[in-house]
Amino acid sequence: MAIRTLDDDFRRQNLLRATFQHLRSLFAGLTREERLVLVVVALLHGVGLGWGLPSSDSWDNDGVAPRDFLPGLLKTFTQGDYYTYPPLQLLLLALLTLPVTLFALARAGSLSQEAVVRSFLDPHVMTAFTVAARAMSFVQSMGIVLVMGELAALIAKDRRARVYGMALAGLEVTLTYYAHTTNLDVPYLFWATLALLAFARAKEGDAPKGLRRAAIFAAFAVATKDQAYALFMFSIPPLAVAWLWQRRTRARELVRELAVAVLLTFGVVLLIDGAFYNPRGFVARLRFLLGPASQDFAQYAKTLRGAAAAFADVWRSFPVHYPAVFALLFTAGVLIAIWPRRDAEGRRRDAAVALLPALGALSFTLGFNCWARRVEERFEMPQMVLMSVYGAVALAALERWARGRSRPARVAFGLLCSVALLLALRQSAAVVAVMLDDPRYQVEDFLAAKLASGDGVEVYGRNVYLPRFAAGTHVWRVGPDEVGRRNPMPGIVEVEAPYGAIAQRKPRFVVVGAGFAWRYRIGRWDGDAGRVQPVSHSGNLTDTDATAFFQSLFAGTAGYREVLHARREGRVFPTIELHASLGMQVYVFERDR
Repeated sequence: MAIRTLDDDFRRQNLLRATFQHLRSLFAGLTREERLVLVVVALLHGVGLGWGLPSSDSWDNDGVAPRDFLPGLLKTFTQGDYYTYPPLQLLLLALLTLPVTLFALARAGSLSQEAVVRSFLDPHVMTAFTVAARAMSFVQSMGIVLVMGELAALIAKDRRARVYGMALAGLEVTLTYYAHTTNLDVPYLFWATLALLAFARAKEGDAPKGLRRAAIFAAFAVATKDQAYALFMFSIPPLAVAWLWQRRTRARELVRELAVAVLLTFGVVLLIDGAFYNPRGFVARLRFLLGPASQDFAQYAKTLRGAAAAFADVWRSFPVHYPAVFALLFTAGVLIAIWPRRDAEGRRRDAAVALLPALGALSFTLGFNCWARRVEERFEMPQMVLMSVYGAVALAALERWARGRSRPARVAFGLLCSVALLLALRQSAAVVAVMLDDPRYQVEDFLAAKLASGDGVEVYGRNVYLPRFAAGTHVWRVGPDEVGRRNPMPGIVEVEAPYGAIAQRKPRFVVVGAGFAWRYRIGRWDGDAGRVQPVSHSGNLTDTDATAFFQSLFAGTAGYREVLHARREGRVFPTIELHASLGMQVYVFERDR
């Protein structure tokens, strides 16, 4: 089975160009079925990229576009300062959107802060930034699909596993969602899967020098989002040990290349992340990552019981990502993958390589979920995408078995496989259906029909929770936080005031999303079986004004009555809620007469 490698490309070209050329060559070598799968996944990941647009901001919760990637780069290069995330994807986005940036600067007419901010916050500029960043996430998601197909074929020693690997990776629910957003979860996973494939190829081909490009890909993953380290922490060392054991009589070259790979990984990460040109900012960011960035949101106790609960919850969430029946398929695939087998050319399956995706999934669970004590859909996506390889291995083995049997066996396999993939497609397509029918659109239509001249609308929370408002609408945003620390939205007046003083402001309508209000409605709860209430959640409840106000607003005792409960109810495609933004319900209240 001849599968392309990166070797020839890397001899003469730089890394990024070689990566692009390799991905393009993978596409050129696809069979008709593989191209069909790629088209279906492209539609799945592409339809809905205009979610919430045009706008001066986006609905991508924790996304880096349109507002954050340029300021984030400036912070990274400012002595003593830092940004939440590493700068690699920010830099790529800055280069991609450079024409838009230059246009906005020229259009500002002045380099004064007020003029520049006003020009950049124009919906056309912000929408262009968002579309460009989402398009990059889309392309990187398709790269993940191609890479997982390659990895499946390598492990299964069967070209047919590639089409199944592409399909199963592309149908993963959270990958479908984040392929539509500007979050860094797809970009870092793109580089990480390239790294794992390069490690697997180096080990499979007994080519120690291949570790260098694998190391660079791994460094790019960590330099995109720090948590990528967890994919390699407990997966690559066992692979290296197994390789050293196989080469124990000629280990010198491998030891040297392993040392080079380690130095290369750390060197590239430190270089991109600012350790050399902004050491104080780099150290400050490390302190932030080890402190409030993770520990304030920890959902589990810092005990063995808490770690066990986090580990269990990751895998208990499997039905969120795939139909539950796929768990059996993936488990069977692991067993098949490590079972001794030779391909058509007589090459024996490498058990260490076969276990690499499973070790990567285990490594991320232990190195991030159990350590950071957080389990959310985006922090389960790497495991699910990697484990999809084993579903492909199992399906390829079942197809091989069916081909050697009677026609009814082949028909039965085809039907069962089609039904399973259609179930996964339905679950993943629900993400797109919710994007196209977001509850915030209902709010926009309602207000357009009900608002009269002079009516005021009061809103709360960050931009990501808000619907868009027509020009000329009298909207103000209330909160106890300082106005200067908020992310401004054109057309919205910022008010620093207690929520409970609404009687003094007298808006006709109040618009509040469940993605924001839940933090004041959940109440306190005691830890159970290793699970604890995050510090950030319990901290919100110390705001007695906010807690009392939102409790009374939803109880109908704040002088306002509910006039719209915007939510999506789908029969064909279920409603999916993700990252406190997608599919979240929105409420509109009107002042009692």
